[in-house]
Amino acid sequence: MPILRGGPLKNDEFQFMNVQFRWGPSNCRGAEHSIDNIWYSMEAQVMHWNTRYGSIDKCHDKSDGIAIISYLMQVVGCPGIPDNPALAPITDKLSEIKQMDSAVNITPDCLRWMMHACTSPGYYTYLGSLTFPPYNECVTWIIVPNAIKISSCQIEAFRSLYNHKWERIVRNYRSQHLLRGRRIFFAKEK
Repeated sequence: MPILRGGPLKNDEFQFMNVQFRWGPSNCRGAEHSIDNIWYSMEAQVMHWNTRYGSIDKCHDKSDGIAIISYLMQVVGCPGIPDNPALAPITDKLSEIKQMDSAVNITPDCLRWMMHACTSPGYYTYLGSLTFPPYNECVTWIIVPNAIKISSCQIEAFRSLYNHKWERIVRNYRSQHLLRGRRIFFAKEK
């Protein structure tokens, strides 16, 4: 499993856990983060847990238990703009998994869209909470500021998924909250 360390995580090792996507009913807003009051269509959150605590379950009550790298995504242009080929291994399979708790095999290159972060001059980071229940204050957030392009068709594939009640999931992002004294830092190469 991939390991994450360094930067705001210091010497702790964080093991890859999962990727969670957040989207909304329109292409104008679906991400849980904004930068300089610019909203994004979608957000991919790559979750990792701190191996120092021995298991994922023991991380939720630790202020440094979880690290999430957040990739912002933006629909560009008009309908008919070509799909982002780096996201295709995921979006092309969404029609096969429709409902919650179903699964499908995807190719090993399904996460190559993350390589986009390598072109970023830096990242934002802050200490915050999970954006889903139980909302624990256990997350070191790392936000990649360079938005990944996604087509209207690709984001619509996410909106075609269903929850456990067979209702379409057209919105699954948490509304943005006040900073409550949190400090946000921008880290860049020297």
